[in-house]
Amino acid sequence: MAFPFTDTLKAILWRALRSTMEYLLKNPKIHIRDKVSVAQKLTKMSHDGKNGLMVISDFDYTLSRFNDEEGNKCWSTHGIFDTGARKNYPELCEELSELKDKYIKIEFCPTLTDAEKTPYMVRWWSESEKIVAKGFTYELIESFVKDCKIEFRTGGEDFIETQKLTKMSHDGKNGLMVISDFDYTLSRFSDEEGNKCWSTHGIFDIGARKNYPEFCAELSELKDKYIKIEFCPTLTDAEKTPYMVRWWSECEKIVAKGFTYELIESFVKDCKIEFRTGGEDFIESLNTHNVPLIIFSAGIGNIIEIFLKQTLKEVPNNVHIISNMMTFDEKNVVTAFEEPLIHTFYIHMDVGVVDESTVLKIGFLNFNEETLLPKYSESYDIVLIDDQTFSVPQYILNIIENQTLISLPHMTPLSGMISDDCHLSVDSPTIDKPSAVKTQANA
Repeated sequence: MAFPFTDTLKAILWRALRSTMEYLLKNPKIHIRDKVSVAQKLTKMSHDGKNGLMVISDFDYTLSRFNDEEGNKCWSTHGIFDTGARKNYPELCEELSELKDKYIKIEFCPTLTDAEKTPYMVRWWSESEKIVAKGFTYELIESFVKDCKIEFRTGGEDFIETQKLTKMSHDGKNGLMVISDFDYTLSRFSDEEGNKCWSTHGIFDIGARKNYPEFCAELSELKDKYIKIEFCPTLTDAEKTPYMVRWWSECEKIVAKGFTYELIESFVKDCKIEFRTGGEDFIESLNTHNVPLIIFSAGIGNIIEIFLKQTLKEVPNNVHIISNMMTFDEKNVVTAFEEPLIHTFYIHMDVGVVDESTVLKIGFLNFNEETLLPKYSESYDIVLIDDQTFSVPQYILNIIENQTLISLPHMTPLSGMISDDCHLSVDSPTIDKPSAVKTQANA
């Protein structure tokens, strides 16, 4: 259905167009080949609005900077190998640099046509591929990228995040879901007095201390042994994973030594697990608007379930828990944990999300700000530092529910949607092209 092109709307569009063109023409760094054509295109795009609009962009030296604030040249993605890997693989980097010196002159030769250059570019890529495919692991490449000299252009990250919020606001709550960790995410890291709260695992290694001191001592010894590995800044997630599996397996043997469901319920009732301020209201708001809440946790699912029942009187209909679940025998005694194990580095919080462009990731950074902030900034769109409330997710939810970022057709572009299949957990719902708010924290 066409948007009615009224006189009022014409006036609004003309003011927006004139303002935009004045900005473009006054900027000495912007060259416009055909001013009339650009004005016509902007008018049409503004009239059509964001429906059907998408942005197609190169990455190297487009979304990424060509030089940094000091004027030093930044890297392209190819630079990860021919520059970034020099310390570890000097001989391979030397080969790549020789190829670059040989073919770069052809790529930028002003007298050759693109058709004449193409076979040389193909040859360059093929020869480079043989060098790169000599043993680089994914984890090593990750380390190269972490230390690389690739930077977003100023405003690039903000542009992307603005598009996410605008699109989610435009779409409203239909198709929205929230995926959240539980321990130290929905639950507090510290109480009002600054004392550390418990995780769901703390029910056993702290909460059961009065009744089972010997079991708690064993669990505490394991925690002291493996916690250093979990938060070691020099190990990759892949290197940490076998230790996390071993930690969990050894804990399972201790827990499955006679704890009954009723006893665990009593531990939870007296535990030091608390919702973040506003957490209960956030869950209630989601339930009221029929927005699914996926609690995806490396903690203990039964304890999450018991906590919700004791705190909210019941597990809300919109809540789905994907976590480590204990199994019980006919006497309600813990016998084991269900497979597969979900540990800290197993979690991929894109459950059922098809369109990554509309996933807004929020991370709660509870401690070690100086050490962990760079990693968190890479992983999350928004990082909340030592914030024991749920005010920011609630604020964003209000924007989406009320659609308060929607306006008349305007000049702000939105990212296009290029979907990609993702792996789903067995019990996870699939929602076609949803928007998602994801929250997670460091333990």
